[in-house]
Parts: sequence; C-alpha cells; structure tokens
Amino acid sequence: MVMILSILVAVGTASLIWLVFLLVAGRERPETARLRLIAGAGGKARPTGTGDSDDQPLLQRLSKILNDMAGEEIARLAPRRILDYTGRQIGFANVRGWTAERFVAASVMLGLAVGGLALSYFVLLGRPLSFSLGLAVAVGVMALIFPFAMLNSRINRRRRQIERDLPEALDLLTVSVEAGLSFDGALAKISERMQGALSEEFTRTLQGIRLGQGRRQALSELASRCHVESVGIFTAAVIQADQLGVSIGKVLRIQARTARVKKRQQVERQAMKAPLKMLFPMVLFIFPTIFIVLLGPAILQFIGSLGGR
Repeated sequence: MVMILSILVAVGTASLIWLVFLLVAGRERPETARLRLIAGAGGKARPTGTGDSDDQPLLQRLSKILNDMAGEEIARLAPRRILDYTGRQIGFANVRGWTAERFVAASVMLGLAVGGLALSYFVLLGRPLSFSLGLAVAVGVMALIFPFAMLNSRINRRRRQIERDLPEALDLLTVSVEAGLSFDGALAKISERMQGALSEEFTRTLQGIRLGQGRRQALSELASRCHVESVGIFTAAVIQADQLGVSIGKVLRIQARTARVKKRQQVERQAMKAPLKMLFPMVLFIFPTIFIVLLGPAILQFIGSLGGR
C-alpha cells in the first residue's frame, strides 16, 4: 500500500511540474508575436532560434524543451481530429502562444495530476481501492475536460462581445468613410477609439493589410477568426462591394442599419424570456415568503383557538 501511494504521489507531482513547465512555455514574447504576424502575412522575417533562446531564462528554455517533447508525443498519439478541433478553438478564442499539441498535453497532465492526487487522498482515507479508483478516474476526467470547457466559455464570451460591439463599430465606420476617410483609415480610427475583442480583430486585420496582405484576404481571415455570423455578412458585403466597384459608404450604411435591427430584435427576444426566467425564483423563494406573511398569523390564531377549547 505504501508503494502504491508513493507511486501515485510521484505521478501526480511529476504531472503538476510538467504542467507548470507547459504554462511557462505558453507565454509568448511580444517580439515573437510580431515576427509570427509578419511571417503569417507573407513577410520574409522568421524568428531566429539562437538569439531568441539565448535571451530566455533557464526555466523558460527548459520548459520549451519539455514542451517540444510533449508536443511531439501528443502529435504522435492524439487523433488528428482532436488536434484540428483544438487548434480551431484556440484560434476562435484568440489564445496566443498556445498550439493544439501544447494545449492537449497540458490538459492530459492536469488530468493525470488531479486523478493521481485524488486516488492517493481516497486511499489514505481508507476507502476501498475499487471505489477510490473509480472516483479518481471521474475526477481526472473532469480535470481533463475543464480546460476545454474554459476555452469554450472564452469563445462564447468573445463572440457575445463582438456581436454587442459590432453595430457601434459599423456606425463609426460608416460616418468615417462618408466623412472622406478611406476604409483602412476608418478601421484605424475605430481601433483607436474602441476597446475589446472586435477592436483587437480590426487591429490585426489592419496590420495584415499594412504588411502587404490583400484586403479581401484580410477580411476573409477576420471573418474566420471571429466566427460570428454578423461579421461574416459584413466582410462578405465589403468584399463584394470591392469586387464590383460599388460605393463602400452605401454598403456600410446598409450593414449598420441591419446590425442595429438585429441587435434590437435580440434585445426583444431576451426581454420576452425574462418572465419565464423569473418564474422559478418567484415560485421557490418569493411566493413561500408571501404565504408565510399572509397566512402565518391566521394559522397561529386558529391553532390558539383550538388550544383554548
């Protein structure tokens, strides 16, 4: 029993240490992000391995070695569909510095660490081994799924923020273009004035255009990164207007009007759902209190009258 506990604690501790190394390696330096953006936009620059690694601390270099090892093993063992799905989710969430292999490796390490420590804890409490093993497996699976759940939560929160900010951004874009600014200049103005996920995506799109990327390609990548229907409709309309030579100002005004109508309809739908959402708290918490206040004195008086007889 002591040997089993020692092995479990060692596995859990080693998994936690490896997880820390993966998290440290996940931090992307600003200059590395800039070089990656230039490379993605078709530039010639590439991050140099020697100079970049020499400037890093020992812990960061060691974590990078362990991260590369974990990434290679995960790429070899994990199904390609899981890695592709994780890579798309990381892109939608705009989590920089993380690859699909690294994210899956960190999730596996977290599951092993939590499962091993949970099994050790239950065995120390004197629970049966089969019961402890089943419960530890369940806890480990929950820990394995937890990073993916957090990633999906970040994606949904980011999408809601983009949908909320899009009508205002389209209004500002329309006013700027009709005032005489170019489309790129209007994007720059919006990026300076607004904050949030949509402003970040506009900034990335503008940087890609400035680095030589075509406007149509940059807008298409904007739609694929945001993964929001309204943004896809907006980018498709701008690309079509650019191809046909239509005035972008008119197209932007139509898109802004459509976005405002859609936002108003969404608010009305949420307002219609409010009474249904309020029903259960009222039945569980408010109505019993009202019944106690109204019927309590009458019940006490009735009980007192029965006791007097």
